[in-house]
Amino acid sequence: MITCTLFVLMYINKSANADIIVITQLFVEWMIKMTLGERLKKARKKAGYSQKEAAIKVNSTEKTISNYERDYRNPDPETLRKLSELYDVSTDYLLGRKPHTPSKLDETVNEALEELMNEETLLFMKNDEEIDEETARLIKQALINGIKYVDAMKKKK
Repeated sequence: MITCTLFVLMYINKSANADIIVITQLFVEWMIKMTLGERLKKARKKAGYSQKEAAIKVNSTEKTISNYERDYRNPDPETLRKLSELYDVSTDYLLGRKPHTPSKLDETVNEALEELMNEETLLFMKNDEEIDEETARLIKQALINGIKYVDAMKKKK
């Protein structure tokens, strides 16, 4: 129903900017109106897990996951945290505080990290170990320098 409404609104509005604004507003309103169970189900499916697989990963049962998704029960805080980590969404998203839409910057940084991992450049991340303070500081400084460089290049255009 929501998809149909959004699709129709895209054709009603003439301006492309108005389309984006209306669709964004409706999406945010719709996300806020979604129940915890609906958001859990949506996040699980997007992450590619069945209820049974999710239950095993968070040390629960398929029936319990089903009850959460049908809003018969709410997960305790620890289970909510485990589910958010498993589905790679924030607990704020699951609780309806804000929609989960990674920014273009988030997507770009994640893509760059994936490419570097594939090239075996980020050897310090291979063993899923925590990085030390010095490595974290150097990464942060490299990102800051890179962003400043991009700003300077954009200003020249």
